[in-house]
Amino acid sequence: MLDAATPILLGLGLSAASGLRVFLPPFLMSLGASLGVVELRPEWLWLASPIAVIALGVAVVAELSAYAIPVVDNALDVVAVPAAVVAGAVLLMGMAGDRSSAVHWVLAVIAGGGVAGTLALVTAKVRAVSSVASGGLGNPAFAVIETLGSAALTIAVFLGLLVALGTVVGVVLAVIVGRRWRQSRGVA
Repeated sequence: MLDAATPILLGLGLSAASGLRVFLPPFLMSLGASLGVVELRPEWLWLASPIAVIALGVAVVAELSAYAIPVVDNALDVVAVPAAVVAGAVLLMGMAGDRSSAVHWVLAVIAGGGVAGTLALVTAKVRAVSSVASGGLGNPAFAVIETLGSAALTIAVFLGLLVALGTVVGVVLAVIVGRRWRQSRGVA
């Protein structure tokens, strides 16, 4: 069961990270693959190419630069939210999907796109509140926090920390459910 859930958890982690920064998780995946640190599925090996690393690196710099400008950051959210949905779905599919399986595509779109889109939408709303409350002066700090969060989550996924956390949560939930079930049966 854990073997089947692992790629899905990894894909969901990357999808969430892309909800914070659209291009950073694919760039880190690309860079890690080119350095031999991240293992890619065969159909994703193109991400390890120097062209992919450079193109995604340029996209990251452009995205980070745009979020540093208070007026531009709010305008960028109009494009970033739908882009995050697409990136989240693609990243989940890249980690856990079989391109020939409709079930995997549905999972990727609903779970991966949903997680990324929801997170992107929430951060867009928080940024809008920050813009009003601080006149835009707080937005660059918020952008740094989002970027660090995206990078940390992406690195955690690649280090397997997300799977470890998911395993711990699963074991804890199983123990709690088991205890409650035994208590309901009157077994000590």
